[in-house]
Amino acid sequence: MTPKVLIYHIYTGGDQDMLAYNLSHMATYADKFEKCFLKITCNNPEKERKLLDPYIKGSRFPRTQILEYANDPRIGENVGLIDCLAKIKNEYNGDVDIFFASTNGVSKKDETVKKNIRAWVRAMTHLGLHNFDLVDEVFDSGYHCLGSFKRDVMMEKGGPYPCPWHYSGLFYWIRGKELFKRNWKFLADCRHGIEMYPGYLFTTQESYCLFNTQQDMYHEELKDEQWLEKLRLSV
Repeated sequence: MTPKVLIYHIYTGGDQDMLAYNLSHMATYADKFEKCFLKITCNNPEKERKLLDPYIKGSRFPRTQILEYANDPRIGENVGLIDCLAKIKNEYNGDVDIFFASTNGVSKKDETVKKNIRAWVRAMTHLGLHNFDLVDEVFDSGYHCLGSFKRDVMMEKGGPYPCPWHYSGLFYWIRGKELFKRNWKFLADCRHGIEMYPGYLFTTQESYCLFNTQQDMYHEELKDEQWLEKLRLSV
């Protein structure tokens, strides 16, 4: 099996309940990764960094490398991504599968939106991480990336970096040996750059969808029964 690593963008300056919800779900699967690269952005590092200690110390996130960056609200989760990928490329010589995720919804204010995002985080975490053998099967069949909610919807239409498709909410895999053959250092200079990242590198035909392509994760409620059967069938 190809080594599996996690790039987890953690923003500490937002809603602390949402932060805890995200971290708790990701911690359930953290020990499955060969290594977790925790990409942390803070507004006030001295104060906010302490909030993470209960989650990232000890055994909840074993085998971690912590990378800290100043928060930049203009580009959000883009901060530090290329630097992190360069470290992974050097450490694994490119032969690695990478799962991209973030603490979703921590900057949201609307309670209905936050409720919807919690359901999506729960689904995306379990669908993407419950079965690493499935990840290998998808990659070995010829796909180069996979995620739970793939949308063939143009992002940044009319802007300088239009993107033909994306994985809504991140939580996607990319096979490193394919990623590093391409223009992997290109990242759209906008807040949704990491969400669109695979859409610039791979065609929609090279990308696999684990669940569906229709729902809007921010404004539509996702029921557990909608995706749990899919998870059971793929075990």
